[in-house]
Amino acid sequence: MIEGLAKHLRCVGIDAAIPSSRKPEPRELLNQTYKERRVLLTRDVKLLKYQYLASNQVYRVKSLLKHDQLAEA
Repeated sequence: MIEGLAKHLRCVGIDAAIPSSRKPEPRELLNQTYKERRVLLTRDVKLLKYQYLASNQVYRVKSLLKHDQLAEA
């Protein structure tokens, strides 16, 4: 899951947040992203349909492997 990417990003000095629950509701993720002024990294295409965030606040991670995800991010 994307949580692994967040942990890798932290290791290289990027302030990455991880959702508090294992299966967060989409609304919780969107609210956290908006309130903390973060970029939401996701593999879930369904999250892209919400118009709650600006286009520069959400990014669909395409790679499946963590190493490739880190290179992509």
